[in-house]
Amino acid sequence: MGSLRMRGWLAGLIAVIATAAIASAAYAAAQSANWPTGGQNLDNSRNQAAESTIGVGNVSTLAPKIGFGTGGAFLTGTDTISGGDVSATPA
Repeated sequence: MGSLRMRGWLAGLIAVIATAAIASAAYAAAQSANWPTGGQNLDNSRNQAAESTIGVGNVSTLAPKIGFGTGGAFLTGTDTISGGDVSATPA
């Protein structure tokens, strides 16, 4: 009877580990598709691994979509649009 309990416990443990691994992979995939902060992530990697629309063949066709006057102020740094909020750093 002890052997049967051990097998049940081991099967449960394996199921929990497998579920955690799948959830972790799904979370990582979802995060790599988002750009939640300036620089993409806390490592400031500026990499969007899930990007498949923009490439070498069409990057030259890109143009600004929005813009605004600064009254002569020069903005520098990483400007961010996140959740509808715009963050820019004046020089």
